[in-house]
Amino acid sequence: KVDESYRLSVSASSVHITARTGFGVIAASTTLTQLSYREADGSCALPAGVDIVDAPRFPWRGLLVDVSRNYFSTTQLMKIIDGMAYSKLNVLHLHATDSQSFPLDWEFDDRKLVRVGAYKNKDGSLKVYTKRDIAQLVAHAFARGVRIVPEFDFPGHTTVWANAYPEIVMGANHVCWDGQDDDTTACNGRWADRFCNQPPCGQINPWNERSYELISQFLSDMTAWFPSPYLGTGADEVNANSWGLKGSPKRFQQTIQTFQNRIAEIVKKNKRRMLVWSDSIINYGLAGTPALPADAITIAWEIHSQAEVDTIAKVGPTVIASYPHFYLDCGPQATWCAPFKTWETVYDYNPTAALSDVGKANVIGGEVAMWSETIKCDVIEYAIFPRVAAAAERFWSSESTVRNADTPIRLVAWSTRATELFNLTMSPLSWNGVLSTLYRPEWCDFNLNTPAQMGGHGVNYCEPASKYTTNDIQCSV
Repeated sequence: KVDESYRLSVSASSVHITARTGFGVIAASTTLTQLSYREADGSCALPAGVDIVDAPRFPWRGLLVDVSRNYFSTTQLMKIIDGMAYSKLNVLHLHATDSQSFPLDWEFDDRKLVRVGAYKNKDGSLKVYTKRDIAQLVAHAFARGVRIVPEFDFPGHTTVWANAYPEIVMGANHVCWDGQDDDTTACNGRWADRFCNQPPCGQINPWNERSYELISQFLSDMTAWFPSPYLGTGADEVNANSWGLKGSPKRFQQTIQTFQNRIAEIVKKNKRRMLVWSDSIINYGLAGTPALPADAITIAWEIHSQAEVDTIAKVGPTVIASYPHFYLDCGPQATWCAPFKTWETVYDYNPTAALSDVGKANVIGGEVAMWSETIKCDVIEYAIFPRVAAAAERFWSSESTVRNADTPIRLVAWSTRATELFNLTMSPLSWNGVLSTLYRPEWCDFNLNTPAQMGGHGVNYCEPASKYTTNDIQCSV
C-alpha cells in the first residue's frame, strides 16, 4: 500500500503541500489543478482560504483496458493514463493477451508467436507493443502516480497461441464455440455444449509439459517488461468441453487446480504476486489451496449479489469489478451485459455494502473495465470518459459519499478541464451508450462467417464487421 495522503493549504499569497510520499504530492497537485479557475482576463487563479486534508478510501483504484481484442496505440494509452491520473485512479490493468491477438513484440523463438498472432496494419507491419513502448508507458504512468498491472490470460482465452504452438492448445477454433452452431446434431443448440464464451475457442493443454515451459518463459520475460509487483494470469471462463471433461466435474476441478498450482509456482518464482478473476473461488473451488496463494488478489467480476461479493472477499485481498456496475463496454447494442452502465449506475454502487467485517476489510479497491469487443480507437475515449471519473470519486471518497445535486456539476467541470488539458474526447453525462457503428474484435475482419454468440444476437457473431474495415477507421490519435 502506497501512502497517497496529503494536506493542501492555499492562502492569498502561497500554496503549501505536505505529503509523506511523491504520490501524495501528485494527488495534492491534481486537487490544486482542479481548484484553479480562469479570471475574466484569462489569467489563472486559486481560491484562498483552502485547507484540505485528504487520503483515498481504497489503495487500488483501477481501470482495465483490453488491448488484445482491438489494438490501441501507445499515444492513445498515454492519453487515457492522463485522464485516469486526473481523476486520481492509480492502476491501469492492461489486459494484454486474449484469444484474438497477441500484441506484444515477444522476441522468443524468432518472434514466432508475434508474427502469426498480432494484427497487421495496411502496410503489413505488426500492431504490437515493443519492450521500449511498454517502458515508455510505465514511465509515463509512474510519473502520474499510476501503476501498470499486466494480465496474460491462462488457460482459457489462449487460442492465439495455437497459431504458433498448436501442440499446447486444445479445442482451437472449434466451430461450435457456444452451442449455437447451425449443426444442431453436433450442438443441439444448448449453451452447455459451448467450447468457450466467445470465438475463437482454444484452451491451454494442461497435460502437455511444453505448455508450462512456454508459459514460464513468457511470464519470466514479461516481468522484465513490467516492473509491477502484481502479475495477472486470468484463470477466468475455463471450459470443461475444451479439455474433453464435459460430465466430469470432479476431474475438471482437479485439472484446473493442478494447472493453477503450476501457474502459481511460476508467478512466485518470478517474485510477483498473483492476480486472478473470481472464477477461481466461485467456479473452481480453489480457495485455501496452493492454486490460490493467500496473498493472491482476486478480481470479483461476475457478481449477482453482495452475498457473493462477501464469499469472494472473505477468502483474501479482493478488487471489485462488478460487471452489472463497472463494465463500461456494456450497452444496448447486442452485448451480453446490457443494459448500459450510466454514470449514475457506476457512481451509486458501493462495493462494500452489506459485507461482513472480514469481507469489508479484505476489499482493497475497485476497478472499472473497458473491454474492447465492441470498442475501437475512434470511440474508446468517449466510452471511458467521464464515467471513469464517477468511479474514481467513489473509490477515493469515504463510504458515506452519495450522489447529490452537486455530483453532475463536478463531473461536468472535471470533463471540461480534462478535455482542455489532455484533449480527451468526452461523452456527455446524458449519453445512453449508443454508437453509430457496432464494432467487433479485429479478428472478425477475417472471420466473418462466425456463428452467433447466443440466442437473440443474430445468426452471425462477426456480421457487424462486414460493414467496416478496422484499418480504415480514423483513430483520434
